[in-house]
Amino acid sequence: MLARHSRRLIGALAAALLLLPLALIGQTSTTGTVTGGGGLAAGTSFSVEGGIVSMGGASQGTSFSLQGGIAYLATSSAVSAALSGTYVIGPAGFYTTFGAAVADLTALGISGPVLFQVVANIYTEQVTIGLIGGVSATNTITFEPHPDNAAGTVQLEYNSADVNTPVLLLDSAQWIIIRQLTIRARHASNSRVVSISQDSDHILLTDNTFIGSAASTAADIMFVSGGPGLQPDSLTVQRNIFLDGSRGLWITGLPAEKIVGTVIDGNTFTGQLSAAIQFDNVDAPVISANVIKTGSATEAGYVAIHISVSINALFILGNTIEVAAGQYGMNLNGVSGTSGNRGLIGNNVINMTAAGGGAGIFAVGADYIDIFHNTINIEANSKEALNLNGGTNIAVQNNYLVNSGGGYVIYSGASPTSFVSTYNMLYSNGANLAYWGSVAYA
Repeated sequence: MLARHSRRLIGALAAALLLLPLALIGQTSTTGTVTGGGGLAAGTSFSVEGGIVSMGGASQGTSFSLQGGIAYLATSSAVSAALSGTYVIGPAGFYTTFGAAVADLTALGISGPVLFQVVANIYTEQVTIGLIGGVSATNTITFEPHPDNAAGTVQLEYNSADVNTPVLLLDSAQWIIIRQLTIRARHASNSRVVSISQDSDHILLTDNTFIGSAASTAADIMFVSGGPGLQPDSLTVQRNIFLDGSRGLWITGLPAEKIVGTVIDGNTFTGQLSAAIQFDNVDAPVISANVIKTGSATEAGYVAIHISVSINALFILGNTIEVAAGQYGMNLNGVSGTSGNRGLIGNNVINMTAAGGGAGIFAVGADYIDIFHNTINIEANSKEALNLNGGTNIAVQNNYLVNSGGGYVIYSGASPTSFVSTYNMLYSNGANLAYWGSVAYA
């Protein structure tokens, strides 16, 4: 019986970096010898007795706790080689904090995929992840809840008055996956939740909850930016919840170096003050299947989706936007595709119920853009469902455009060239249906 437990304990030490599967119920001690791995030299002896791990015949004072038959050792001092495999973060985990895990990542790098399973707890710390040695498309680094915990039971939070000290900073980090965590900025007004900077490439943020401040001076929840030669490309943000904050997500590149490969898909944005999604200087972004709702404190100039300068084919598809306060459903300035790679704004539902609000879609200088299969409903103001200001090669087709607030359905003070409008359903209870150039049409 004892020998069987010893063999099991030895194998677990070699394979799981001191995450020890032990059947210790009714057993007070066991001994064995490390056969290699886990950063411990082969031949190191150990014993477990009374909840204390002893190595090399001398007690190291390392406590452990049993959770689901697993002994989680509260030390990482034995790690001396590149990380690979699964590790537990928690009060009785292999690492007790995110910071301790990141310190080993930074110092040692990785030699294979690394998964950090985080035990349910509130972790009050600021976490910065930089470039980790050994990362690649196959050697990724993932943080997610321990399988014994439900999604959302792991909360990472920090209270900083400095907007440049977010709860989570990814600074030149690559191939990082953050999944099913709750990350919260605790400062009343000025704390950012996540910042992604420099050449932080191939980042996946999925199924998380990001909580900002609801104060009038709140910072943005997530801010993504780079520098000359260091743009954070290939960012995927999917199925997350964004609560409060000034902007939910703000991505800003440089005029000469636009951010490439951004996918924002299936997220929910609620209660932002000035914008849910804002992009500046981006290349072919995808914004799809998001649900966006304003809150009681939303500012008068609010824009659900605000894009300023996007090149190549952007795709804004299948989003649902409810603007009960604010100005625009979409404000698109300088978005352009090409003759062979047109942008598409399609299958979106925009409902504008704000009195004194603005257009459902307002596009300035759009080129080679298709506006297809959208539903835009203006209920409580006299602004237009679709406002096109300049641009060229714009097609508007199969849309359902309604203005029951007495205003125009389509408005263009500076008419685009090469414009096509066909198979749309248009309705206004006002005196005129459209305004084009300088002429109103009933």
